[in-house]
Amino acid sequence: MPESKTKARVGVASRKDAKKWFDGFVQKQRFKWKEFKVKEMQAGVIPLYEPQQKLQQENCYLLGDASGFVKAITLGGIIPGLKQAEILADCITHNKDYEREVKPLKRRMNLHLRLRRIFSKFEDKDWDKLVKILGKPKMQKLFEQHTRENPLPLVVKALFREPRLLYFVKFLV
Repeated sequence: MPESKTKARVGVASRKDAKKWFDGFVQKQRFKWKEFKVKEMQAGVIPLYEPQQKLQQENCYLLGDASGFVKAITLGGIIPGLKQAEILADCITHNKDYEREVKPLKRRMNLHLRLRRIFSKFEDKDWDKLVKILGKPKMQKLFEQHTRENPLPLVVKALFREPRLLYFVKFLV
């Protein structure tokens, strides 16, 4: 992720052996590390959404990463966490039921989790096929028009725009 013209964050996410994967990534990219100054290295667990996670006990609430509100596809959690905070603030201010109000966000997080489970069944050839299909200009335009926060409209429109995506329906089973 570029931060400026002279600074970037480089990393990988992996279920295991992250350092090995990172080193392999660096080698494959042929980075000239001598030209760069490594300011910091970090490692940490990225929590994935867990539908059974309890979010509230009396007047104590879990939000963001602590509650597992991290999108299982992109591993992004800032927007879901901020949305949770917005919902909680509204619930406290207007004496609303937090569990009920957060349900639409939980459904969205569940969809990301389902998509992650589908993607985990992919082989390299499936990824190659998906990237080839999604790399088409008409698909790129679609991705520019829609947010990934709520993937359902994007998935539905993508299927109508590119019927070859139906190939991936077999992974629903």
